[in-house]
Amino acid sequence: MLIDIVNFLNHNSGVIQAITTIVLTTITFFYMLYTKRTVKELALQREYGILPILIIEDVDVKKIKNLKKTIIIPIKINNVGNGPAFQVDAHLSVSEQPTINSFKQSFIGKGEVKYINFVFKKEHTKDIFKPTREIKLINVSIDFHSAYHKCHGTIQSFHLSKEGDLHKLTGGEDGGINLFHKEE
Repeated sequence: MLIDIVNFLNHNSGVIQAITTIVLTTITFFYMLYTKRTVKELALQREYGILPILIIEDVDVKKIKNLKKTIIIPIKINNVGNGPAFQVDAHLSVSEQPTINSFKQSFIGKGEVKYINFVFKKEHTKDIFKPTREIKLINVSIDFHSAYHKCHGTIQSFHLSKEGDLHKLTGGEDGGINLFHKEE
């Protein structure tokens, strides 16, 4: 009986290996669908352990037409990590201007999505969003901490053209995934 099993395995090793590969690939695929992650995110999560990974999923794109109105820029943040919940404190600044708006600490749980609304008041829009002035960069700085880590990251989220159009970006330089480093 044992010899028959060994002979079967020897003669069908290629088929068995193919079946095993298909099964493992299918399991991995459905795991990624279940957790709503990409292969890159899974690799980053393994590298950083329990450290949460933030993704700016969407930025509202607005054309600045009326400088007399208050402008609201909502940002959607998703904690996709397996790490613990954390507090987030976000600040927004324009080019080399000082911080003109901040979002106070907000609790974000594992797998939770939050919207942060940055509000430009009328007095800010008059000075900052002048049609004749080119604003190269608006920075969104996000600080978060958990019981295990203290981390910091800056995401370059918006660009303004000379015409004053607000262009959509998806996050950091690596295609929307912003890595946060541990503070020493």
